[in-house]
Amino acid sequence: MKKIVVCLLFSLVVFTGCKNSEVKQVNENIKKVDKVTDTYVFSNNNQEIVIGEEFSKDKLGKEVKYSETASCAFEGIDKIYTYDHFELTTYPKDNKDVVGNIYFLDNTVSTKEGVAIDDSIDKVIEKYGSNYTQEGTLFKYTKNDMELKFIVEDDKVTSIEYAMIIN
Repeated sequence: MKKIVVCLLFSLVVFTGCKNSEVKQVNENIKKVDKVTDTYVFSNNNQEIVIGEEFSKDKLGKEVKYSETASCAFEGIDKIYTYDHFELTTYPKDNKDVVGNIYFLDNTVSTKEGVAIDDSIDKVIEKYGSNYTQEGTLFKYTKNDMELKFIVEDDKVTSIEYAMIIN
């Protein structure tokens, strides 16, 4: 899919004789496609949230609960936004709030690929493959600088979290 989008964008540049500003925009669009395909994306109400990107409250609407805490890994304040079915934490970076993790609170939300709390480990492997690391009950899938984590007990998913890898 990524190759098709890149080819289409390249064709647009070649066949339409784009100006420099248009070429820059095409290059930015290609970078966005690369970023989304090289990571796991959380989708809620048709709004995509990507770990490591700037957080926009406008995408998700009003939170049910909000709190702040001193950041353990970064200089500044982490912000925790609790919504009806998931919790999202941001961290400070370059004077912006960046999405650090998303934690599912119940089985009414699912990953973009359709896995939810209470699903079987077989469904997780069917959707994400067998390229995971396992530490006890934790099944971890990694793409670039993020992880998608599933805690599994009695062959059922009991926890799902998207998380930034902090070095």
